[in-house]
Amino acid sequence: MVDLELVATDDLIDEVLRRVDHGIVGLLQAGTHGEDTFTCLRRWTGNSHACMGLATDTNYAIMTFLRECEEPDDEEDEDD
Repeated sequence: MVDLELVATDDLIDEVLRRVDHGIVGLLQAGTHGEDTFTCLRRWTGNSHACMGLATDTNYAIMTFLRECEEPDDEEDEDD
């Protein structure tokens, strides 16, 4: 068994994207060059329109999850 911690991130992303016809990967690593910095990795493979659809669908799924998990704030309810 390969210890994935020893595999470079770029190699992991390459392998995952090699296994699909269309795919997107978005990763963010905070504090890469100091406390207030970050590194964002964005990669995709396949048809650009299909990948945009995947990104849009993923955004929708995350927003739906957040809306279902949020509990209304009592103060906000009074303002409405």
